[in-house]
Amino acid sequence: MKKEIALKLKEMEKKHLEYVNNSKINEDDDLYNERMILLVHEKQSSWHLYYDPKYNYIYSIAVVPSAKSSCFGDLKYFKRWYRWKEENDKNAMLCLTNKAVELLGI
Repeated sequence: MKKEIALKLKEMEKKHLEYVNNSKINEDDDLYNERMILLVHEKQSSWHLYYDPKYNYIYSIAVVPSAKSSCFGDLKYFKRWYRWKEENDKNAMLCLTNKAVELLGI
């Protein structure tokens, strides 16, 4: 029984890593829309941050089937989050787009 559980967990982990490394937005995602601009994607993350210029707001958009999209915050929150990430998570593999750099003012 334990061996079956271990194999199942290993299979789930492999599938999750495959999804994370080949991330894509679910076509049925109710928060994502075409005007959104990618800001940040983290290596090995289930979400990417997208900016909606119409509402001047940032959303955490799921890029693996097991995750759900959510509201992230406004630009002030994004800047605070980024500062915290820089100071506290030295191993974070953040990939900022040009738009993210522009919004952060760096």
